[in-house]
This record gives sequence, C-alpha cells and structure tokens, in this order.
Amino acid sequence: MRKSYLIAGGMAAAMALWIASGAVFGGAEGEESAKATDTSTHEEAPLPQVRVRTSKAETYVGTVTLRGRTEALRSVEARAEVSGAVDEILVQRGAAVREGDVICRLSVRDREAALTEARAELRQREIEYNAAAKLKGAGYGTANRLAEAQALLDAARAKVTRMTLDLSNTEIKAPFDGVVEETTAEIGTVLNPGPGGGPQGCALIVDTSTILVTGQVAEREIADITEGASATARLITGQKVTGKVRFIASKADPDTRTFRVEIEVDNPDGALRAGVTTEAEIPTSPVAAHHISPAILNLDSKGTIGLKTVDAGNVIAFVPVAIIGADDDGVWLTGLPEKADVVTVGQDYVLPGQKVEVSREEDAAS
Repeated sequence: MRKSYLIAGGMAAAMALWIASGAVFGGAEGEESAKATDTSTHEEAPLPQVRVRTSKAETYVGTVTLRGRTEALRSVEARAEVSGAVDEILVQRGAAVREGDVICRLSVRDREAALTEARAELRQREIEYNAAAKLKGAGYGTANRLAEAQALLDAARAKVTRMTLDLSNTEIKAPFDGVVEETTAEIGTVLNPGPGGGPQGCALIVDTSTILVTGQVAEREIADITEGASATARLITGQKVTGKVRFIASKADPDTRTFRVEIEVDNPDGALRAGVTTEAEIPTSPVAAHHISPAILNLDSKGTIGLKTVDAGNVIAFVPVAIIGADDDGVWLTGLPEKADVVTVGQDYVLPGQKVEVSREEDAAS
C-alpha cells in the first residue's frame, strides 16, 4: 500500500512538471510571435512601379493645308486707246499670242489724211522759221518774230507726233504673251476709251505661263508659313505640281478671319488651267518636338493635356504639352525639355510628387 502511494505521488509530480514547462516555454514563444507581428507592422509599404522611356526631341516640319483653286497670273482685256469702229479682228478664241501681236484694227477713217496735212504744215513752219532766223542774223528781223516762228514750228511738230500716235493706236496689240480667252468685240463695234461709256475692249488675254494656286489660311496657322516656302499641290484633275509661296496677305478677311495665300507654279506647256479645285500642302517652319504614342497622354485636374515624367530622384512630375502634328505612328508635341524620361506604363496609377520604382523599356527589351 505504501508502494502504491509512492507511485501515485511520482505520477502527480511528473504531471505538474510537464504543465509547468508548457506554460513557461509557450509564454516565451507567444511573446516572440507578438514581437515579430509588431515589427512587421512597422515595415514600409513597397513603392509603385512604373516603366519609362527616354524621349529625345527631333526636328519636326509640319504642313498647312491650303484648299482653293487655280488662277491665271494675269488676265487683261486689250482695250482701244482711240475711238473707232473695229475694222478687223486678227485672232480667234484659244489662239496663242505674243506680246505686241496685233489683235484688232480700228478704222483709220481720216487719220491718214490728217497726218499728211500735219506733215505739210510742219514743213511750212520749218521754212518760216529758217527765214526768220536768217533775217534776224542779217539784222532785218526781230527777236519777237523769230520766237513766234519757233512756237509755230514746235506746235506743228507736236501735231505730227499726236497724229502719228493716233494712227498707230488704231492697232490694238497683245500686252503680254498669252492666250485669247475670248473676243469681246465684233466687226463694226465702235470702241470708245473715253468716259462716255460704251465698249472699250477687243479681246481678253490670259497669261498661262504661270498659274497661281490660291486659298485661305486660318489665322491660327498663318504664322507657321513663310513666303518662298516650297509647296505641293494636287488638282482635282489628278495633276500634281510644285511651286513656291509668293504672297501672304497682311490683312485678314473681316468676314472669315482668314488670310489669302498664293502659290506660284510654272506652266510653260499650258497644261494647267485656271479655275480648277486644288488642295496644297505648305511646310511649316522646323521646330524641336517629341514623337510619342497618344496612349500615354494624361489630363490634369484642370483638363490640361500633358505627360508624366520622372526626374533623377524617381519622382513623378506632370508636364503640359501641345500637340502640333500627327501621323500613323503617333503624335508630335512640344513642351517637354530636349530630353525627358516619359512614363509609358503605370502613369494612370501615380500622382505628381510621388516617388516610384522605375524600370526602363530599354532594359526590358534587352
């Protein structure tokens, strides 16, 4: 019986020791676990990750589109300088003429007779002047008589000149090389160049050696083009030509707020015609610009379009930009510095001033 007590007492002591050891070591492990949990709550959260690409400015030359039509360089109605009936028309519509070619002749009427009379009077005045001069030299004439003879002689010479010019002006000539667009008079039509009214011209001459491509440019684009710039034009007929900007209006049309622009195109063979609908492309002045994908553009809280970039400290910045052109591969824009690290992936999840973890497209590609 004493032995059974001893065994039961030993088992109870062993049980107490086991319970005591669990409480000690379990408490220590719980404390270490709590310490580990408390430490993890104080660790910093990971930085947002973005991918960037280094963009460098390039020279960009854009275009301004000019929609309009072709015009003749010059179009002039050949007019009479003296009154008279049309006696002869020497050209037909569509005929090519050279400067100085006779187009029409007016009836000379009595102009030839008047010229003959004026020349006879001139000879008479010359004789009278010579006689007065001899008498003056011999001491028999007076200075007044000689002066009177001189005046009559000068008047006779002027009359011959006037009559000769009138007779010459009965021939209406082409003012420059060109094409007869239409004849504006008929045989027998009385032309009157004076202010009394009535027909004045004989034919309409068009200069086709040079064609103008004309149109209107908006005021926001007019500063981008310059006189002398090369331009390419495509006519509705399918013809494609090149020329140079020869005129830019200095004053806008008050109704449309647009400026007239003229492009001069050589047309030596006359293949181009006036009045044809045309579209021309005029290159703009070269500027430094970046070429990027429009998918990475952002808007700030004010609606300003721009790009997100990172600086040397990997901090996000928002840079406003202006789009100046586009093509199939992207858009051209200004506003960035010559070289910039542009965010291409993750730009929608970061804010200006935020520090980020950066990876580069160049590294990912390699």
